[in-house]
Amino acid sequence: KTFSLFSGRLGATYALTEQINLFGLIAQSDQVPSDSEIKKSPEIDASTTSNFEVGLKGRAENWAFDFSVYHMKVSDEIVPYTIADETFFSNAGKTTKNGLEFAGRVRLPYYFWLGFNYGYMDYKYDEYTDGVNDYAGNYMSYIPKNQYSISLDYAHPSGFRGRLQADTYGDYWMDSANTMKYEGYDFLTSLMLAYDRGPHSLALNVGNLFDEKYAVEAKRVNTGTPYEKEYYSAGERRNAMLTYTYAF
Repeated sequence: KTFSLFSGRLGATYALTEQINLFGLIAQSDQVPSDSEIKKSPEIDASTTSNFEVGLKGRAENWAFDFSVYHMKVSDEIVPYTIADETFFSNAGKTTKNGLEFAGRVRLPYYFWLGFNYGYMDYKYDEYTDGVNDYAGNYMSYIPKNQYSISLDYAHPSGFRGRLQADTYGDYWMDSANTMKYEGYDFLTSLMLAYDRGPHSLALNVGNLFDEKYAVEAKRVNTGTPYEKEYYSAGERRNAMLTYTYAF
């Protein structure tokens, strides 16, 4: 299967102050289906996205931030659907994606940095039918409206460093019909401790520090019968990895 693609981007930046810049961009891009998507659904086409974005960037010795709002129009959005435990792919007619993103950090005493990331996503189908149901006006499945993380970083001149991070993934619709929601998870915590000396680096990474039970994906599918079925992909329990790196 052959695809003819076009991608273009036009951006501008204006310095409001020595530390803060205003930026804007207009872009268009095409997304080619992956090999696995084409193998499952040979009839799908590439999707086309038009993106409009404006935001602010700030950089200083003791703080930094990035903030942007965006509006995207997508035609032929590639979306998954499941029938009788098997996943296929199709092109939604059109979708609209509005959102904002923020990432910032500030220096604290004693070699600490406090960070915060936030994303808001309002993604809807403008035109989408599966041959039976019309999903126009519904929210896209598996996309939470709110997603954020809080982190605390430490870096001492002696070589000791660490990072404590807590991630929150908001609730989302489990199907395109918007019949059932998964509640997401709150403050899933990870820890990293490391020591660097010359070319040597030793690091301990601990995921799911408090051994929370959560799902990395939850979906409601058409089973090919009058009944719907829910699937939950379990997230990893507490896990740890010790790594050693030598820089040549």
